[in-house]
Amino acid sequence: MVKKDIYQEITNRIILDFKKGTPVWEKPWKKGVVGVPINTFSKTFYSGINTLTLWMKQAEEGFETSQWLSFLQAKNLGGSIKKGETAAQIMSYKKLEVTDEKTEEIKTIHIHKKHFVFNISQTKGLDHLINRSSSEDEPVFQDEKKAEELIKASKAQINFAPIDRACYFPGKDKILMPKREQFKTKEGFYSTLFHELSHWTGHKSRLNRKKGNKKGSKAYAFEELIAEISASFICCHLGFKYSTQHSTYIKHYLEVLKKDKQAIFKAASKAQKATEFILNFNNKENS
Repeated sequence: MVKKDIYQEITNRIILDFKKGTPVWEKPWKKGVVGVPINTFSKTFYSGINTLTLWMKQAEEGFETSQWLSFLQAKNLGGSIKKGETAAQIMSYKKLEVTDEKTEEIKTIHIHKKHFVFNISQTKGLDHLINRSSSEDEPVFQDEKKAEELIKASKAQINFAPIDRACYFPGKDKILMPKREQFKTKEGFYSTLFHELSHWTGHKSRLNRKKGNKKGSKAYAFEELIAEISASFICCHLGFKYSTQHSTYIKHYLEVLKKDKQAIFKAASKAQKATEFILNFNNKENS
């Protein structure tokens, strides 16, 4: 178990950083490259609302590629859809000229048709058709054994994709992260992941914290405080160098809660519970 004084030590350091002034917060990762969705079979790009639909599906599921195809197209290419995979729904629009029976005028109508497509990552036997991101050739920092063991022991569902956001989806109980290659440092990677893992502890099946879904609200800001302070606790416990970026991120949300002078201490208390919940996974694995 982590020493109790580390919690007070980090909280004091955060408060001290506020008094000194903190730099502008920087995202610890580089922007990912998510291509325009393309049909692997026909080689045509999707457009309009279908582009947004497939981007959202790719982000939610953590697919590495923007290549899509239907069940039949996968079969025609010699592959198949993996068991249990769910499709993304898209629409096609077709113009049709019809003659009005009463006026005999020719009118143009639009016919909407639903289609279901799968990401090529959801298929078997088509790996040779996947366009790999060039970022995979970039050097990646060396894994930290203790951190990796802790993440694995949690059994949290974590999807990695070449995206420009990190988040936790409470409804699906899954974490979405940019790919490791996008991060500038291992400290940035692990602090971001433990931030999202701290959000994960608040699920109703775990610590059951109430989280505000509306950005800018006090409930949302308070949950962000908890997650970031918890991430700083965990990183220090694992031996990472403390970063003032934690303080910078926290300061932004404290401004939303500026009327509550005790917010930092209340959040630190809940962050401690989230931290110990996560650290206990290793204790269970080793018991």
